[in-house]
Amino acid sequence: MTMDSLDVAAVPWYPSEVVYESFRAAAEDPQEFFDSFEEWKVAALEHERQAERVGVILLRIRMSIDEFQAYCGLAPCRNDQAGRSQFAYYKAEQIIKMTS
Repeated sequence: MTMDSLDVAAVPWYPSEVVYESFRAAAEDPQEFFDSFEEWKVAALEHERQAERVGVILLRIRMSIDEFQAYCGLAPCRNDQAGRSQFAYYKAEQIIKMTS
């Protein structure tokens, strides 16, 4: 089973303001971040509700700057929206493989 065969989306999830700010400070696209962690969290929770209404399962991928940087050392990626999404997708694939 893979993410491609399910209505599943991987979502980068920042577990705290400290983590959120560390990603934003190091990002190549800081303008893509909300101005505050609280604004991001409100929007992220609304995104989850919208996905749930249309039957999409969202996997919250707990973001860690250290783990992300290690991943980028192995797979070419950047700390931009595409790179963070790529990392979340990779982690979600690992979770699905472990549980199937």
